[in-house]
Amino acid sequence: MQICAPRRLTPHFWAQGFGIPSGRENELETGFSLAVERGAQSIAIWGMHGNSAWDGASENPEKVWDVVGNTFGKFRK
Repeated sequence: MQICAPRRLTPHFWAQGFGIPSGRENELETGFSLAVERGAQSIAIWGMHGNSAWDGASENPEKVWDVVGNTFGKFRK
């Protein structure tokens, strides 16, 4: 925010969506929520579907993608 504001840039937030161990998927929601609370206007994730089809897949890619979808859905409302 300190970099974006004076330059009139849109603050973006990217999160890692791959290589996430089981049981830690909900940390994505926490990270996205904190970013939005602090002013991020655009949020995104690296690793579509928890990177299930590529190297570095999350241990539970379906859960990762569910958390991402549910969290993004909350922000759209």
